[in-house]
Amino acid sequence: MTVVAVIAVVVFKKIQGLFRRKYLNPAGVAKLLVLVPLWGTHLIPPDHLIIDVFSFASLHEALEICYSYTAPFRNPLLTLTILKNHGWLGGASSVAVIIVGIGLITFSRGYVKWKIPMTYLATMAIISASYGLANGEDIALRVTFHVFTGSVIFLAFFMATDPPTTPITGVGQVIFAIGLGALTFFLQTYIQFLGGSILALTLMNLTTPLLDRIGLPKPVENTMQIKLPPAKKFGKTETTRCIRCGKCLTACCRNLKPIFIKEAVDKSDWAKARTLRADLCENCGFCSYMCPSRIDLRGAATNAKRTIQEPE
Repeated sequence: MTVVAVIAVVVFKKIQGLFRRKYLNPAGVAKLLVLVPLWGTHLIPPDHLIIDVFSFASLHEALEICYSYTAPFRNPLLTLTILKNHGWLGGASSVAVIIVGIGLITFSRGYVKWKIPMTYLATMAIISASYGLANGEDIALRVTFHVFTGSVIFLAFFMATDPPTTPITGVGQVIFAIGLGALTFFLQTYIQFLGGSILALTLMNLTTPLLDRIGLPKPVENTMQIKLPPAKKFGKTETTRCIRCGKCLTACCRNLKPIFIKEAVDKSDWAKARTLRADLCENCGFCSYMCPSRIDLRGAATNAKRTIQEPE
């Protein structure tokens, strides 16, 4: 775990930070690079290497060996969900991870991208249930295996929701999660890679710049009524980098894209600002009000509006 932490922080977090944006989840890709070369070695328990996820009989037998005989519950279903008898600390109890993850989403005031874990787990359940149904298997065991094995649950709540490496729009997040679920199942089943969720996340991270373009609001000429949460008084505020929560995309009374306008202003890309219709900004300040990073989105939009409206 120390090696994974060093690679994640030094290589993939700090170096990616030089490009002003992270494209790959640091923890995920670091774990992937460390574990993949070890696949098939003596460091991998032999019972993991004999699992045949195509054959339900072989899968059931392997689960009995791997998750039942030496586990407190002596039952694969209970062991996979409540307390695994071996594995890494974060994946020991899937139920505990789910409870903590739901608590995080509930108390995060909407800043955690809840659409991703919900859609991801639903996709995994639907695909694995369909696979089990088509093959006349015990659907409960088939679904439990695919959803609760490896890092699927922990990844769903704490890695797949990483703001910088996941889509900013709601539609993009749903597509991202569906792709993540389909890839995870494919890698688990047809590549026999039980850590397929980590590789799937790395692959889907690369699609985020494309998915960011899907589901963006379209500017409107008329002012819309926006319901804002109650104001809170802070003694001190600090500006941080955009956490890509997407709050500003739903706060604008003209349906503009404040963070994209801010990025265009930072680059002095006035043609882009014009395309984003910064000239429609009403200076209401709703975007800055909603931004948890305290970025001056209103100031950027005002600057863009003034600049693109000046006679050439």
